[in-house]
Amino acid sequence: MKPQNAQPWEEVNIVDWRHFISITQRVFEAYRDSEFMFRGQSQSAWGLRPALMRHLFDHETEAEAIAIEKQALHEFKQQAHLYSEIPPQVLANRHLWAPAWWALMQHYNAPTRLLDWTGSPFVAMYFAVEKDQACEGAVWYFDWSKFAVRPECIHADSFTVVQELRKDRNAAKKIGRVPLAELTERMIAQQGQHTFCTNVYGDHGQIIGDSLGNALNKLIVRGELKGEFLLRLRSMNITASSLFPGLDGFGRSVAELVHVHTHRTRALRRESAEIGMVTRGTLSAEGGRPLE
Repeated sequence: MKPQNAQPWEEVNIVDWRHFISITQRVFEAYRDSEFMFRGQSQSAWGLRPALMRHLFDHETEAEAIAIEKQALHEFKQQAHLYSEIPPQVLANRHLWAPAWWALMQHYNAPTRLLDWTGSPFVAMYFAVEKDQACEGAVWYFDWSKFAVRPECIHADSFTVVQELRKDRNAAKKIGRVPLAELTERMIAQQGQHTFCTNVYGDHGQIIGDSLGNALNKLIVRGELKGEFLLRLRSMNITASSLFPGLDGFGRSVAELVHVHTHRTRALRRESAEIGMVTRGTLSAEGGRPLE
């Protein structure tokens, strides 16, 4: 039994790449009929708090936060037509419900109350290791099919209910998943999914964790492992270029290539130095000396 006030999830420190692979294999072998969702974060300390929540820092009241969110949505709707990446059929339907617009905003780095998830543990790991090399990263995952039957879940097909709850500063903290009729190329590449909370200040980790307990999991990746993991993901064609189709993603991929090669060079240098130390130590113990 967990002590009172303990974090409502299970944490595992990843030792190496093989350890990560063994965990993903156990997950899928044990739960073939489940619907796992994964999320990668470059900083483990963030928790499962949406970007909008992190921007507001709980300084604003719920009413003020909802007003800021409404203004951000209005701004995005007003100018989204200027960019060709947005599907024209979406722009033609300006009366889409708010979570569908939030999903588009989220994918273009605007802060919303949504959290990004993916169906792939490897895509999640990419986002955990792609940057912030000095920090621990994290991969979160849970079984949506288990959470979907819990009272803390709200089903997003209740269109009218969700539309009203998002405007309510006193809304109960329930988590739903956003169904999307139209997907961008980026969403498809990332196997993207989104969750939202009916309360603007809802902490997804706290709500899901309290509901599922040990069934919400967090894998922690040390900063020194990030370079190696990025290299291994690159060999699987999981790069910025594949996950962010277009010139921007290609540019990010080239930056990754520089980082990966730097990591490889430093690793080889360390390995060479360690071999040299062992050789010198062996010769010294045997009374010999290195060849000139």
